[in-house]
Amino acid sequence: MAGETEEERLDYMAVLKMSADLRKAAAALGEAEARFLVDMYYAVQEMRKRTANQVSVLEEGGEPNEMIRWTFKNWTRLENDVKSGLSVYSRGRVVRDEAGLEIV
Repeated sequence: MAGETEEERLDYMAVLKMSADLRKAAAALGEAEARFLVDMYYAVQEMRKRTANQVSVLEEGGEPNEMIRWTFKNWTRLENDVKSGLSVYSRGRVVRDEAGLEIV
């Protein structure tokens, strides 16, 4: 990526490696762990939305918001990572709702 520091490049490479390891871990999740991650996904999504609103309000008011914007980017990244992990978990599995009906 253009304009990035060596430290940022190394961080990005570490995330890519971690992602491959986490994909393997996601495939091996148990039902209780997956349920926890679903709950966490919705909690993180709510925090991302709140933070996005805060960024918007600060920008409208001309207030400094770099730290809030950084937080928003991290919530977004975490939300996407959890969603990806749940996607890997659900491949090849029949997922059912509370009534036992298959979710397509």
